[in-house]
Amino acid sequence: MHAVGHITEVFSFSKGFRFILQDNSGYITLLMWHNLYDSCPDAPLLRVGAIVQLNGGRVSKYQGELQVQPPLGKSVQVAATAPANTLIQHIGDLPGMIGQVVTVVGSVQQSKPAGEAGVLLRLADESGEVEVFLWNNILERHPDKQALPTVGNHLQVTGMVQLYQQLLEVVPAIPYDVIILP
Repeated sequence: MHAVGHITEVFSFSKGFRFILQDNSGYITLLMWHNLYDSCPDAPLLRVGAIVQLNGGRVSKYQGELQVQPPLGKSVQVAATAPANTLIQHIGDLPGMIGQVVTVVGSVQQSKPAGEAGVLLRLADESGEVEVFLWNNILERHPDKQALPTVGNHLQVTGMVQLYQQLLEVVPAIPYDVIILP
């Protein structure tokens, strides 16, 4: 299968990442297991808004949805990068944004393990604080994984605003949704 589409959504799961590709004819899920994602030269560019060219892959249906699995990481190429997201939300505004993907900037106030699933960071800006949950598959693939959870780091995080056990969280979908700022 050869296809070109733009990424409209990104999801993380325990064994990989799902990218929703859309064109004029509809959408399909690009399924990238960790080994494919890890071997994809364009992995840092795979984000919402990017235009992706897929060269080969096996098409199947999963739970009624079409999905394609590329044969190799290099089969997935970014033809055009996503536009820069310049809209930064204040952390204090997040309670009204549950279910939305946002970008926040703040400093790490606390870092602690979240069982065997990941790491929980407390991020603060001048308007408030929020939990940032990093699944292990996100943290393990981050280029600065050792430094990322360090208290005092200034981060830019893009992720879904969720409510978990009455706590507001921002949950990034891919490693490159978390950037350590100078």
